[in-house]
Amino acid sequence: KKTKPDIVLSGFDIAAKFAVTVVGAHMNIPVAHIQGGELTGSIDESVRHAITKLSHLHFVSTNEYKKRVIQLGESKNRVHNVGSLGVEAIKKTKLMSKKELQEELNIIFKGKVALVSYHPETLEKSKNTKNFDNFLNSLKKLKNFTFIFTMPNADLGYKYIVNKFKKFVKKNHNSIFVKSLGHRKYFSLCKYSDIVIGNSSSGIIEIPSFKKPTLNVGSRQDGRLKSGSIIDCSHNTNEILKKVTLAFSKKFYKKIKKIKNPCFNGNTSKKIK
Repeated sequence: KKTKPDIVLSGFDIAAKFAVTVVGAHMNIPVAHIQGGELTGSIDESVRHAITKLSHLHFVSTNEYKKRVIQLGESKNRVHNVGSLGVEAIKKTKLMSKKELQEELNIIFKGKVALVSYHPETLEKSKNTKNFDNFLNSLKKLKNFTFIFTMPNADLGYKYIVNKFKKFVKKNHNSIFVKSLGHRKYFSLCKYSDIVIGNSSSGIIEIPSFKKPTLNVGSRQDGRLKSGSIIDCSHNTNEILKKVTLAFSKKFYKKIKKIKNPCFNGNTSKKIK
């Protein structure tokens, strides 16, 4: 009300952005939504689609998501495929050297480097604890690895994950837990990691640009468009170990060197502007 904006720019599937969208729509201020039309096996999907229905302009990251927004009843001429902002940011970020990154994180990369990003599964709350324990047990069986654990988001059950990660790090000197990396450190870590393990959307959206394998565990990212570098698996410990072996096979590495990120579409921010 004080600033009287000409437009409200709302992003992704976050509850705070949903609040801003509701206010903008009720005040008859045009709302533009970034990255709508995506499916996920979590509560985020409901929030994302709700924002879509309250928005007037839509900036999606692939043609498949563009079709879905139109299927939701939005006007075709207001839906634009501009690609992903996160993927564009990779191209525009000056990455750190491996030495700089190790000094910043205070860890020496030994063996294979695994970036682990894991969040609670909001649609399977009753299985969350058991699923996560199976997931962590599989990591304990991986030898000659350096693990970098990132902070999970604040969905119900995240504190259990944080505590378990911290206990893991105390017992395993070749691992660290990081609360926040920021763009530059995160993308630099993606560059020097050998694999990304977990259930984060970043493993699906951004990591393919680094030509690295993503082991996508569980159902949290079900429905997302996935490139050939993504390996889906359940929380079964033996399956996770088997799929990690697959990810490091020569045949798979040869395959992902040829893949293209479906969410890359050039100058995304310029197109939105």
